Amino acid sequence: MKKTILAIFPIFLTSLISCHDDSNNLGKDYYYMTKDDALYYGFPSWDYIYKSDKRRSSYYSVIDKTPSDIIDYSFDDNYIIAKQKYNREVLLNELRMELSSWGGYYNIYKREGVINFNDVPVSLKEISKQIDLGRSTNLADSIISHSSYYKELLTPNKINYYIIDKDEDSTWGPFDKLEFEKIKKEKGINLDFKKQIK
Repeated sequence: MKKTILAIFPIFLTSLISCHDDSNNLGKDYYYMTKDDALYYGFPSWDYIYKSDKRRSSYYSVIDKTPSDIIDYSFDDNYIIAKQKYNREVLLNELRMELSSWGGYYNIYKREGVINFNDVPVSLKEISKQIDLGRSTNLADSIISHSSYYKELLTPNKINYYIIDKDEDSTWGPFDKLEFEKIKKEKGINLDFKKQIK
C-alpha cells in the first residue's frame, strides 16, 4: 500500500500544478490554497500560501510547514502579506502523519534512534509502539502539550504576520503586528489587509 501511495504521489503533485484555480493565483507562481481545496487534494494543512515550481514539477509551502490558517492576505506584483493563526487540529494531523512515517521507518529498518519534535525527544521504538497500539493521536497531543514551541504557537488569539518577496522567493516572519508594520514601512510595501478569509 505504501509503495502504491509513493508511486502515485509525484503524479498527484504534477496534476495539482496544472489545475490551479486562477482566483487563487497571487502571481509569479504563488497560490492561495483554501481549506476545501487542501482537503480535496488530501493535504492535512489548510488555508495556506505556496509556490509552484513548474520547471521541477514540484510543490512546496512558502509559509512555514507548521500548520496554520491564513486568515487574511493581500498582494501586488512584488509582495504578498499574510496574517496567520495556528490551528491545533491541523497540527495534530501533521504530527500524526510524521509519527506514522517514523514508525514505518522503525518497522522497516529496526534501527533505534530519537526524534526531537521541537524540544520533545521521542524514541523511534516508542513511536512504533504507540502507533501499533492505536495511540498516535495521544502521542501527538502529548508532544504538543510538552513542547514550549508548540505551546507558544497555539497561544489563544495569537496572530502571526508574514511578508513574502515574490522576486526573491523569500519569506520574512513570523512577526507580531508591530514588527510587521515596521518591516513593511522599511521595505516600502504599500499593502493592507482587505478581507477576512474566515
